[in-house]
Order: sequence, then structure tokens, then C-alpha cells
Amino acid sequence: MSSWHPYKINYKPRAVKDLAKLGREDGERIRRIISLFAHTGRGDVKLIDRERRYWEIRVGLHLRAAFQFEGGAISVLRAWRK
Repeated sequence: MSSWHPYKINYKPRAVKDLAKLGREDGERIRRIISLFAHTGRGDVKLIDRERRYWEIRVGLHLRAAFQFEGGAISVLRAWRK
């Protein structure tokens, strides 16, 4: 039995700008993968800053997003093409 529970998703203003710069298709891919992770806990995720508790989710070969858990939500901080 899994202990995962669904999280709400919040996009910080900087992440919204980043997603817009990436273009519609890539932005939608990132949003879709973040949504899947928030609801199921499945995804290619790793801790990137232990002190501030920042996490990175990988979307395909070249897209990434940084987020952190805040209460019952996932706050998306940044998105970029690697």
C-alpha cells in the first residue's frame, strides 16, 4: 500500500515566465509530468538542494523543472531546457 497522497500544484511567477519562454508544447509537457507526479508520486525526481529542500523533475531528455513541497502543495519554482 502506498503512502502517497495527491498534492495541489502552485506555479511561482518565475516558473510561469520560464514555461512561456519554453513554448507551448514543452510547457504543456512539463505541466503534464508535474501533474502526474503530484497525483501519483511517479516521476524521475531527485533532490537538488538538501538545505532548501528543492527537487528536480526530469521531463524527457532536455526539460527540467525545480519544485519544493509546501504543506499540501507542490510549488514549481523554475523550468528550463538542459
